[in-house]
Amino acid sequence: MQTTKKKNVDTVSNADVYDFITRRPCATIATSREGSSADLAHVFVYFDLAFNGYFLSKIDTRKVDNISGNPHVSLLFSDIDSLQQVEYLANARIIDDTEEITTVLPKIQDILQDARAEYWIPPVTQVPGNGYCIVELTPMAITYRDYAREKKDAGAHQFKLDMSAL
Repeated sequence: MQTTKKKNVDTVSNADVYDFITRRPCATIATSREGSSADLAHVFVYFDLAFNGYFLSKIDTRKVDNISGNPHVSLLFSDIDSLQQVEYLANARIIDDTEEITTVLPKIQDILQDARAEYWIPPVTQVPGNGYCIVELTPMAITYRDYAREKKDAGAHQFKLDMSAL
């Protein structure tokens, strides 16, 4: 597990948040259908420099079914050793543009290979066939939190990413 050198939240930048999430590509994603409880899953996410995220999924999953009916998703990237996390709220869509898929797929595959994810959740590289899709995530809000900060600094442990700078 990778740990992050502690930073004062006042010195955290968009670049620091980008570094945090790209060093921890495995996130927990929450999706839901209207009127139902959230479904959770692990996904490996590739990010471009504008904080757009991409992950590979089997088409026949609850998360893809949920996204089809409700594109609002939440992802959590955590470092349990440093008690830091990034919450990433986004709109999700299934990519159907061949050029976009061709550009993003090798980058996702590199992440899966680097993480040696072929024998771990999600087992996307173990299952043969074409029943996969790439999901694109467009950020709505990104929040970094450092829960190791003292309680007297209540509220100071949070940094909201400057979305206008993207």
